[in-house]
Amino acid sequence: MKEMFNLIWLLLGFVMLLIPFIGNVIFRPVHRKKLQSQFETRWKAVENYGQLQLALRCAQWAGDLLDDFFGKKLLSKKALFRCAIFANSILIITLSWVGLVNAQPFGVTPWKNYSDSIKAGEELMDSYLSAFNVKLYPSMDISNA
Repeated sequence: MKEMFNLIWLLLGFVMLLIPFIGNVIFRPVHRKKLQSQFETRWKAVENYGQLQLALRCAQWAGDLLDDFFGKKLLSKKALFRCAIFANSILIITLSWVGLVNAQPFGVTPWKNYSDSIKAGEELMDSYLSAFNVKLYPSMDISNA
């Protein structure tokens, strides 16, 4: 377990070392100037807003961002595809994380949980159909059916 946490810390340190490099590769000076001008434009637009106006403006920007990402239509191929990719990515990341934490290959063992639930059901039925319950409730006697 300790080795796993050491591995996680190592990966986190590696990522922290890569962040400046990624920032220089992805955000070239042209992109930085464009982002800076967009930020300044939006800041000047909301500089004198009240709380309600600012909240409504932020909600509108979030809606525009979601429309750009998923598309204007509520149900479209683009939206369904992006949602499927996003959901599967979250599933894979979660299962990977749980697998690392639990030291199991798939993170969970559905076959073990299934077997445990079948055993619990069998024990429950055996307790219901015990000799005492059959004498107490004759309608539960299925041996004469």
